[in-house]
Amino acid sequence: MIGNSPKKTDKFLLLNLILFWTAFLSQFSLAFSVKFPQKPAALASLTLIAFGNSGRRIRRKIYFFGFYLSNSRPIHKIQNSGYHKKMTTVQFNIFSDFRNDFRTYCKKLSEEFSSILIPLQKNAAQKDTPDYPLENPVVYNTALDEITEQSQIRLIVIGDNPGKDEQLSKNQKYLVGQSGKIAASFFQKNPEFNTDFRKNAIILNKTPVHTAKTKHIKFLLSNGDEKIQKLILESQVYMAQKTAELHISLCRAAQTESEKPEIFLVGYSELKKNGIFTEYKNELKKIYSSAPEEWKKVFVFQHFSMNRFSIDLKNFMLAQNNQDIVQAAHALGTIHKNEIWTLP
Repeated sequence: MIGNSPKKTDKFLLLNLILFWTAFLSQFSLAFSVKFPQKPAALASLTLIAFGNSGRRIRRKIYFFGFYLSNSRPIHKIQNSGYHKKMTTVQFNIFSDFRNDFRTYCKKLSEEFSSILIPLQKNAAQKDTPDYPLENPVVYNTALDEITEQSQIRLIVIGDNPGKDEQLSKNQKYLVGQSGKIAASFFQKNPEFNTDFRKNAIILNKTPVHTAKTKHIKFLLSNGDEKIQKLILESQVYMAQKTAELHISLCRAAQTESEKPEIFLVGYSELKKNGIFTEYKNELKKIYSSAPEEWKKVFVFQHFSMNRFSIDLKNFMLAQNNQDIVQAAHALGTIHKNEIWTLP
């Protein structure tokens, strides 16, 4: 008889259908970072065993094809085998406690100080800032609510304080203005860091109190009453304590080195003597004095704004003839840290 028998044709069509679903499931598992991405391929192989010896060749091809797809990922993600790892349960509980405490703290400050802060914040911005809607004088970073146990935290990024864009009710997230866009672009262009700025970073500030520009905090300190002065200083102490405790605890709860996050503290000019954030600096120093190993994972840089972070890093790499951007960042961040602090 010319042509294939109905049974052989049916078998051929079924095998092709399995091949299609193998490829689909493999890509599906890759897209959502399934913990065991090889399962679709293994499933296809086991299913084909039912067809007996006649399916051996195709079975091998499908298994190889499915395994290849399910394990394929961009080269820069392979550089660090911990890229797809989620937080441990202990780490997530540590983060969750921090998040709940921080949310409650910001809500309390907002309820207690809004009526006093808003007039001061508006007056501080009058001379050098166009009018803008001032909606949240104290800002909790709602991006923290998007972090789950499935997230991997590679960085804790510390800015100065919430600006105009961050305090808008439609945002209420840190580093969403131009500086944040520059930061996100930097990590996207430099995959060696294995970091998605919006997914793998906890973004915090040195105080949750808003001003249009960081320097306006000086206006609040000089024109506000004793309650405002106490608020600005105590909020820095709170952020330094909670951030350091979070970082140290996450590192100590890690099961592997890749699960230990680093701190990128950006913007250090106001950490210097007589700067706005000296209270933050002093409190951070006090806590890390008893955590020297975790202190090694704290790095200090110029701010992302106006590309100062990138320019400083690029110039350092040229001067040192260092082409490894991650190593260069660690070296530069340590130099700036030592300029600000001296710790054991």
